[in-house]
Amino acid sequence: MSLRKLSESQWNLLMAHYGEPETREQWGGTVPNSFEAASANAARAAARTGCFAVDDAAGGWRARRLTVTGMGRDTARDAIRMAEAGEPLPKAIRRALAAHEPGLVLADPDPKIRLDALKHMGMLTDGRLDSFLDDPDPTVRLELVDHTPDDRLHVFGKETDPGVLTKLEYRATGWIADRAVRLFETGSPDAAWLVLRYGRPDAALLRRIVESGLADRACWSLYAPDAAARDGSDRPTLTEKDIRLLLEHGDPDMVGSYLSGWMPDDDPRRERLTETLYDHWAEHGSAGLLERLSLSVEKEMFTPRRVDMILERGSGAATLARLGDGLSSAQVDMLLAYADAHAMDVLYRCRRHGGYTPRQLRLLAAGSPDARRAMREAAGLLARLCSDPTDPDGLGAILATLG
Repeated sequence: MSLRKLSESQWNLLMAHYGEPETREQWGGTVPNSFEAASANAARAAARTGCFAVDDAAGGWRARRLTVTGMGRDTARDAIRMAEAGEPLPKAIRRALAAHEPGLVLADPDPKIRLDALKHMGMLTDGRLDSFLDDPDPTVRLELVDHTPDDRLHVFGKETDPGVLTKLEYRATGWIADRAVRLFETGSPDAAWLVLRYGRPDAALLRRIVESGLADRACWSLYAPDAAARDGSDRPTLTEKDIRLLLEHGDPDMVGSYLSGWMPDDDPRRERLTETLYDHWAEHGSAGLLERLSLSVEKEMFTPRRVDMILERGSGAATLARLGDGLSSAQVDMLLAYADAHAMDVLYRCRRHGGYTPRQLRLLAAGSPDARRAMREAAGLLARLCSDPTDPDGLGAILATLG
């Protein structure tokens, strides 16, 4: 069966209006049941297909009003019959069906058309629900929640996508709490966060989440000892053992949250920042953690001994480079052995009085754009001052390196 050639907008108009009565009562009389096209030009183009007719009674600016002809009704019904029979249809027709006859294209091979059809559906029956539950696209399952009756929400029992889970929680408060242990055991950081936020974990589950390291910042921000007091809830709070464990994990966001704000001398947060903890961070802390520590406890954290510990494992180059003149010449050598261009730039800008050995200057000239630019300017000045510059300490070698 062949169908008339219509544009996508014309198919939309046809599917939206083909089933309407041909006339309607208005002002005590009977008038054509017309509707507006996007413009007068669009109305004329639609009329040329034979599926629409311009409403002759509508003149002037209303000349864009159309009615569906008998041919148009037949064309629409033919398209619907083909969809019901599973015959291939052009994408323009399937898109129009998704908006106006969505049940016909719920199994369409195009995921965008399936999703659009789902958005136009009401509540779905079990058979149709099942066909969407295993869809790999979480956007489809997210939309599916809105079309699932309250007494059938349990079909999402295996759901793990955080967006879908959040929507289920808003649909049915307590959804995440009822499945808190199972969600945590998926090992997903997003699931752990949702359990902490909505799952009302007991002390045992909270401890398991702390030990897992999946959501350290949420553990601290939601379950710190003073958090429950602030909002008057009766949820469990972190023990001192839990807090020490969180700090040892060294998550930059969690430690940053812990260190934020003013800490007076008698603040329990300050008392937990022991020399042992600083040593642990120096030995195991990530570059992100070292960066965060440099903003709050630089003097306490970055002692010469701990700087050596960090340098030996080759971490936090840019953070250590900001210590500048606080680094010894031997530490600068260790830093330049693994520093990238950014870290070398930082070192060159921050180390103003500590000085460099010729070898260090050569490494900076080769690796730091900022240093290379400054040295070229200096070399140019020296070249102008000295027609044959010589330097027993290595200036000639540096100039040769700079070209």
